Amino acid sequence: MSKAQVWVAKKKSFKKEKIVKRMKVVSMKELKKKQGTKELVRELRKASRERKEKIWKDIASRLSKPSRQMARVNIGKISKMAAKNKGKTLVVPGKVLASGELETEAIVSALAFSDKAREKLARKGKTMTIRELVESGEKAEKMVIVL
Repeated sequence: MSKAQVWVAKKKSFKKEKIVKRMKVVSMKELKKKQGTKELVRELRKASRERKEKIWKDIASRLSKPSRQMARVNIGKISKMAAKNKGKTLVVPGKVLASGELETEAIVSALAFSDKAREKLARKGKTMTIRELVESGEKAEKMVIVL
């Protein structure tokens, strides 16, 4: 091989290394989780069209954002919102975390709950996933989005 051919071979292998470094290895669990969220977004958009309620489309657009931009809400904030909006379902388009205490009864629907948050909410309230909320057929007037 000539010097030019050796240089080209080194350059190609360097590019391959760079590409491999940029590629992110995704576990099957993460991949299934992402697919589940995509299916949920499709269901929410369909519900928005069929029921003619914009809240489902709003929740779908918030869930379709990257996970680092999704809402993370503590129970303390949910408690304040529950006091203001009695009798309404609080919808969190993201994850509910366990910081704080729930003062009043509340129905909370979210994409995900931490284990401790689910325990705390079960004491004075009710928890459900967003998919369960869509299937229940609840009206938009009885829901509040918590960010």
